[in-house]
Amino acid sequence: MGKVLIKGLPILFLKRSLYSMKIKEQTRKLAAGCSKHCFEVADRDDVV
Repeated sequence: MGKVLIKGLPILFLKRSLYSMKIKEQTRKLAAGCSKHCFEVADRDDVV
């Protein structure tokens, strides 16, 4: 029974790693898209 748990552990780790990489990639793409479209450089004269 313990051997089955140990065999499944690397698969679980791999799935978590891939999921984490997907989130990081999507966050990077979102940030890149926002920096192109959302943000503007504010001058000191601009009133907020």
